[in-house]
Amino acid sequence: MLRIWILLAALYSMPVLAETAPGDSPYVLYAPLNSEKTYLLNGENKVVKEWSSEHRPGMVAYLLEDGSLLRSGMVADETNIFYQGFQQKGPNVPTFNVGGIIERIEPDNSVSWKYTRYSDTFMPHHDIQLMPNGNILLIGWERKTRDEAIAAGRDPKTVTEKWGLWVDSILEIKPTGPESGEVVWEWHAWDHLIQNFDSSKANYGIPEENPGKLDINYWKFRTGPADMMHTNAVDYNAELDQILISSYAYSEIYVIDHSTTTEEAASDAGGRQGKGGQFLYRWGNPEAYGHVRTGITTTAAQHDANWGASNRSIWLYDNNRDGRSTYVFNISAPVQPDGSYPVLAGGAHGPVFPDFQSELGFDDTALGTARKLPSGNVFSCDCINGLAIFIEEDGTISKELKLTDNISDSALASAPSAFRILAYEHDNPGIRKLLNP
Repeated sequence: MLRIWILLAALYSMPVLAETAPGDSPYVLYAPLNSEKTYLLNGENKVVKEWSSEHRPGMVAYLLEDGSLLRSGMVADETNIFYQGFQQKGPNVPTFNVGGIIERIEPDNSVSWKYTRYSDTFMPHHDIQLMPNGNILLIGWERKTRDEAIAAGRDPKTVTEKWGLWVDSILEIKPTGPESGEVVWEWHAWDHLIQNFDSSKANYGIPEENPGKLDINYWKFRTGPADMMHTNAVDYNAELDQILISSYAYSEIYVIDHSTTTEEAASDAGGRQGKGGQFLYRWGNPEAYGHVRTGITTTAAQHDANWGASNRSIWLYDNNRDGRSTYVFNISAPVQPDGSYPVLAGGAHGPVFPDFQSELGFDDTALGTARKLPSGNVFSCDCINGLAIFIEEDGTISKELKLTDNISDSALASAPSAFRILAYEHDNPGIRKLLNP
């Protein structure tokens, strides 16, 4: 078996960065949705490194510890049903949704691994995550037929023959060669549904009494003709062996148990928590599982849910879809030493209020970043306009950078959007590898 995935970038000829940032200002990684290039900029907002691909992002890019880039790519396949589905909303919308390709691009721009997986029944989208074992988590839509959706308890008025119903799954991919990978673990939301719409159909029950399951008929924010969950973030906690995901359409974040086998993940039993693939924890919108929202902070189509420095810390970007401003939130998830999550009195998951919030001063309904840096400061973005935002520990904004100011790419002048913009401090291993090849 080839070991391309674990080769160190030191085996390649890595160019020295053109310049370094002064002081302690972080570097910023920018993968504009309208470009095949990914840029690394220093604290003076100057480009110091570029990576090139044949594909626009689909939709993220991450700097790895060896100085390489892990990047998802968009398949611009006009015959694909998922591509066609989002194209109904406008010619540029597919850029902001479909994926299909994952590349590991080395500092010398060689591609050490490329994985392609998509069809008319499955499409990766939005986010990927490198795990400590070298495998990659990806989010994927599974297209179910109208008949399958109705049999599972979906309201027939909300599903069409052409589009069916797109339900999210999480796959763990093990790289096996320069252009191949093996699915070694998987979780499917389809296996954990509940509905109180039709007692004659499968999954009938009371959502309020089944917080570990997803109501197939709840849909707060609609995106695309058949996109049920619109999961936009995935993150992995190695200590807990748990996966965090974020659903735009349900306006919730969820935690699932990765310690299960694939068979257990398809059931309601097994794994460290004994719950199989059911949700261990959910937060952001109690209404989605039948609880009154009064008095509990709720999110609005959030993005970039990610674990902070501790098992209790979760960061997220709270988008403006409820007529309010855009925020960065940090919450303390009520995880116990054994990895379980108790609920509040009444059955909803807490906390009631976030530990940290910063109002960003603009309205953003579609994109976003919320990351705690090792320095203690917080990094965010106005991703629609290509702005990097640095936030102090007290929540005040200390600095903004318009990333296109020093990039010679006419396509970005009118379309500078990036799905997610990330920051890396000087002592980050990937930055150090690039600075000192």
